[in-house]
Amino acid sequence: MPTSCVKVAHGILLHGQIPDGSIERQQLLKKINVGNTSFRDAGKELGAKTGEGGLRFFDSTTRSHIRLGPGAGLVVGVSVGTSSLRACLVDANGVLRHTHTSPPVPDQLALSSRELLDRIRDAAAVVLRSGLDDADLLVDGALPFLGLVVGWATPVDREKRPKGPALRDRGWHNGVPLNQRVAEHLHIDHERSHALNDAHAAAIAVAWTQTRSDKHVTQSHPRMAIVMRLAGAISGASIIVEPPEMTDYGQVSGFAKSILMGGADMHAGELGHVPLDSEIIAELNENRPIGLGELTPCRCSCTEPSERMPKHLEAYAGAQALAYRIAPDEPQCDVVGKIRAAPAMKVHQRALEDVGVLVGHALLGPVAMLNPATITLTGSLATETVRRAIAEHVSESLPFGGSPEVRLLAPDVNPFIRAQGAALAVLRGKVYRKLDELVGGPKSRVSEPVRLLTEPLTALPWEPS
Repeated sequence: MPTSCVKVAHGILLHGQIPDGSIERQQLLKKINVGNTSFRDAGKELGAKTGEGGLRFFDSTTRSHIRLGPGAGLVVGVSVGTSSLRACLVDANGVLRHTHTSPPVPDQLALSSRELLDRIRDAAAVVLRSGLDDADLLVDGALPFLGLVVGWATPVDREKRPKGPALRDRGWHNGVPLNQRVAEHLHIDHERSHALNDAHAAAIAVAWTQTRSDKHVTQSHPRMAIVMRLAGAISGASIIVEPPEMTDYGQVSGFAKSILMGGADMHAGELGHVPLDSEIIAELNENRPIGLGELTPCRCSCTEPSERMPKHLEAYAGAQALAYRIAPDEPQCDVVGKIRAAPAMKVHQRALEDVGVLVGHALLGPVAMLNPATITLTGSLATETVRRAIAEHVSESLPFGGSPEVRLLAPDVNPFIRAQGAALAVLRGKVYRKLDELVGGPKSRVSEPVRLLTEPLTALPWEPS
């Protein structure tokens, strides 16, 4: 049975939730070499019918599908942007079970560390309370808590410490890792608190989506994916999406082995701090429509506000620079909202096209070097106008053709992509890469590692019991 459990787990990761009786279900069973009886028995072995706390690794509560159950872990994912803050509760199937969007705070990263940690705690509280009230997510009356992870709009090194002045309160830079700061403020175990850069988190979510698509089943070689976050800050990430692999457990999704390109110090992808040529700025400043200001460098997150602004991509193409060109006296969030609501207005369209050209220009080197299959755009400036301008600028500049596909996320996916990706990073490390250890041991002991995987919560960790 444990071998069948591992095969079924890998099959779910590759194919998602497959309805009973479908052709896809039969193909899945054939590929993972597990009969219908074993498939159902795996659900019973570690599924909804067990009475042991911490289990329900598989969930077969309905006749239509078998999925990874709440006992495989629930993760709170939080994304902290320059003004936005979102949280979601993600199950082991990568599904957002509960979501929350906090009211935006302009220049949020300038808040004191306590104020920002309070905002993270309050957002996490909303989704955790929803989870505690959701009977479908409980095991023996408790929420199986795998961990909490924050995707930060700042470079984060391998020791989980912030780099640069994006987080402007000096309290963030006292040597204490970000994950430890969150753990102490929220009263959760340090090993259940995690931190990463938000663009890196988005790249993991993009790889997850690509490895759950129909095309992934026939993917034959690694494919490079670049993800660009275009918002108040501009950053990026690259991930090598591995093809599925044939193993003793059948065909296995390439997601667990996909490689996030972190670099020597985990700062790979900081494309927003690439210097721009003066010539392209001068060229774009010509023939501007009435009402659109010149491209001038505004705030860059690598520089203190009192310092002279560098000629970096983010300083010219970030949300603050965009808003300043159109309505310098209005709040950035309001101006960006107006642009997104009316992108075809002449001034808005030209401003967005300029953002796309600048980003596309900065991407020429990485694209020529890495030959990515896809470039995915996320963030408040990820619009069709920007996407088209990037695609055209990149394709016109490549000598050998084969331009990457430049993609936009669906409107309902874009807001939570960083929080979801951060949660998937935890699930990948704690669950997907350890399926053999979790459900592949002797039958008599198979429940023990699953029970130890999560912490049963019956109340919020920071509230008196």
